[in-house]
Amino acid sequence: METVRVLVVDDSAVARRLVVEALAGERAVRVVATAANGAEALARVDDSEPDVVVLDVEMPGLDGLGVLRLLRARRPDLAVVMFSIATPRGAEATLAALRLGAADCIEKPRTSSRDEARELIAAQLAPRLRALGLPARESGAFDLASPGRMRPRAIVVAASTGGPDALERMLVALPADLPAPVLVVQHMPAVFTRWFAARLDRTVALSVAEARDGDVATPGTVWIAPGGRHLAVASESSDTVRLVVHDGPAEQACRPAADVLFVSAARVFDRATLGVVLSGMGRDGLSGCRAVRKCGGRVFVQSRSSCVVWSMPGAVAAEGLAEVADAPEALADRIVASMAAGRAR
Repeated sequence: METVRVLVVDDSAVARRLVVEALAGERAVRVVATAANGAEALARVDDSEPDVVVLDVEMPGLDGLGVLRLLRARRPDLAVVMFSIATPRGAEATLAALRLGAADCIEKPRTSSRDEARELIAAQLAPRLRALGLPARESGAFDLASPGRMRPRAIVVAASTGGPDALERMLVALPADLPAPVLVVQHMPAVFTRWFAARLDRTVALSVAEARDGDVATPGTVWIAPGGRHLAVASESSDTVRLVVHDGPAEQACRPAADVLFVSAARVFDRATLGVVLSGMGRDGLSGCRAVRKCGGRVFVQSRSSCVVWSMPGAVAAEGLAEVADAPEALADRIVASMAAGRAR
């Protein structure tokens, strides 16, 4: 069995111990070194040869962002997961880290119970480490049948590990006058989605906001599902579609779940639904893509070569549900082309 080698970096001895203890029972994961500061982390990378680094955001001296910048220059292929406190400062720093190339982020547990903290860390961190250290190898089998002719009325997007960077790259390439709403499920801790939406709103031409229950799904706007809550759509009239934000049960161990969004979009927009699955671990979005294709809609996925983790798009591709696989910027071009080539309802 292959083992993922992990370096844990945190200035708190308690936090380092919790992570080590949380991962102790994982047969496919082994902590090979720990570091208490940025300079020590860089030295441990050189002598312990990790597959993944778990990196604290806020540290004295050389902080997590500084370490990440140096790692990107020295070891651009080394996967990094940020370990952050859920504060405004921590959220901003974590989002900056994702933009610099961190693969994912997890929130430090807010509990006084050591046992509960270990369980929370193990549940969040172990699957990410396995996905990043032992990437999926499926080749995918794409259904390249001729595309549907219906002009999309909505673009629904699924993303997880590696998704924030991919999503930003795709959205930057879309025009401000895109004649359809973009509805996004990005797996991310609850405190981060509002900050993520605000940052995207400053960097892309489209308007971006965290979704609120009852908002109208207007063209030219990107709606980000709030962390910890599902996002769906419901038709109010032939011309008005509203967002539905709710606390329904998790699907594929996810809330928000892309499957919930995609299935509701297929029901409301029918053949005029375009689903996009970006980098991420797991299978969230697969059932939703089945629903989109069943109603005659279209599905694009991010290409394996451009993904941090191929699992989510790979699962869709393996079932032949994807019309095309491409890099995020190219997917944006294909979305724009679909608006021009398709016929109106």
